[in-house]
Amino acid sequence: MSSFRAHSMAGRVVLVHDMDEQTIISEFDVEQASTLLNQLETALAEVLEGIAKRPATPAPEVIA
Repeated sequence: MSSFRAHSMAGRVVLVHDMDEQTIISEFDVEQASTLLNQLETALAEVLEGIAKRPATPAPEVIA
């Protein structure tokens, strides 16, 4: 299992990715962080759109 945390530090954005065996720390200036945020928003919108377009699965029948 992994997790992400974002922090601001001295006018920069620091992204910490904690994984089981290692931790990766990435540092971004404002422009890089803005680009990353836009890419994340676009990707999330595409994922949500795909989920919304999936046909609804019928509920299982209950035999009483």
